[in-house]
Amino acid sequence: MNRSIIFGAVMAAGFSVAAQAQPPGRLPANAQPPPGSETRAWMDLQKSGVAAPTDPRPMSGEVATRVYERHLESFSQPIPETFEREGFGSGGQSQ
Repeated sequence: MNRSIIFGAVMAAGFSVAAQAQPPGRLPANAQPPPGSETRAWMDLQKSGVAAPTDPRPMSGEVATRVYERHLESFSQPIPETFEREGFGSGGQSQ
């Protein structure tokens, strides 16, 4: 839940910054922005760090350590040749 709150706050900050970065009236009301301009605006926002969270460590040290250890342990398991579905979706049949 904490991650979803942080994600929501970052997204809200990004939307408000993106809205401020584009002054109204640049294009006529019925005109479409050039293709890719919105993507470039989002990438510029991400690159600038304006909407970046101010908390440098959103998780406590113990939680971060446990998450990293779990990540490392995931590499100790072999990658299976096939993936058997176990209850995902309707029916739970393997494919």
